[in-house]
Amino acid sequence: KRQVSTQSTRENMFIFGAVAEDVDKIRSEGGRPIDERLFEVLTAIQNRMFGDPGIWDCVLHQLWAGSDYYLIANDFTDYVDTQNQIDEVYIDRSEWAKRCIMSVAGMGFFSSDRTIRQYADEIWKIQPCKVPEVDPGTASFTKVLSSANISKMERTMPNTLGSLGSLSTLAAHK
Repeated sequence: KRQVSTQSTRENMFIFGAVAEDVDKIRSEGGRPIDERLFEVLTAIQNRMFGDPGIWDCVLHQLWAGSDYYLIANDFTDYVDTQNQIDEVYIDRSEWAKRCIMSVAGMGFFSSDRTIRQYADEIWKIQPCKVPEVDPGTASFTKVLSSANISKMERTMPNTLGSLGSLSTLAAHK
């Protein structure tokens, strides 16, 4: 939640509930009172308004017993208030469109290319392997593998970012 909000301006996001740093403290303080609206929802579930309540037994039992491991009672009021804010913004189509565009524009940081490159550098400690440029219209996949000096093991089970990414790209161009 925090990483996303630093990449996309907070004004374009709707965030609710406890932050991760507070979860242990909230849990240690014990159960929270159940908001009247949440009580109505839980009662409706228990009274079969949404089908068999059995699938919710583990959650319902905890809440009725005063335990709230998933912080449902803790976050519910904030959730409802945030949902009301969303509804208000959604009515203004221009504002909604602006926020959507700004949020999407801010998500570039989370591209798979950047994420995989960062994992390769910081976690896996691997380097991409260089694959020669090939004209996809004239080269066969086997020739490309041979000319790239890629071992039989790497052909069957790529073990570096470079060979994995390159082999997938080359296979798509075959």
